Amino acid sequence: MIDIVKYYKSLATSRNGEKMQFREKVMARCHMTYPLFMNRIQRNNWTFLEREAIEEIIRNEMEAKDGTQVHDE
Repeated sequence: MIDIVKYYKSLATSRNGEKMQFREKVMARCHMTYPLFMNRIQRNNWTFLEREAIEEIIRNEMEAKDGTQVHDE
């Protein structure tokens, strides 16, 4: 299982940075608003389907950066 909060906190925060791009991908994929996303990050209380979608986004991003596949533990 990927630690979503830890991954999010590790992203760059510069203007138009990684955090914003990741947040926008998640909000679009999970049909959620910014306040709901931030609430989920603060409380780390994702639904099963949200977690599944977000982990896929993270895997895809990590594969794009490294050129390697990421497997769940």
